[in-house]
Amino acid sequence: MKRYYLFDYIWYIGEALRKKDGNPSSGSLTLSFVWWFGILVPLLLPVMFRLFGNPAAIICGLALIFLPEIFCRLRYTVQRRKEIMEHYSGMKRLYQRLFVIYGLTILFAATALIIMFSLGFITKKL
Repeated sequence: MKRYYLFDYIWYIGEALRKKDGNPSSGSLTLSFVWWFGILVPLLLPVMFRLFGNPAAIICGLALIFLPEIFCRLRYTVQRRKEIMEHYSGMKRLYQRLFVIYGLTILFAATALIIMFSLGFITKKL
């Protein structure tokens, strides 16, 4: 029995909408959005700036931007895509699910940035 994870679900929502309506989004783009705005921006970038300084943090951040694309190319082979599409095939209300995924990601990012600003991890005045 294959295991399915949250990132498989997120990937499926993007792929199913692309196939259903010709949406320009895809599974890897949806997963990248969650990675960028849910993990990279609110959690990793402030910590990298604090630990490494400006130039090294920018280089590390640029390298981490491409991580979801590499992950999707390695993980989602033709066979794996087929298995995931069959596993989640009965889902309805795909746009509502996508809205919830994007909304929760943005809410988490905003909350994390507010907390980091109030705790002093982010010290720059806007």
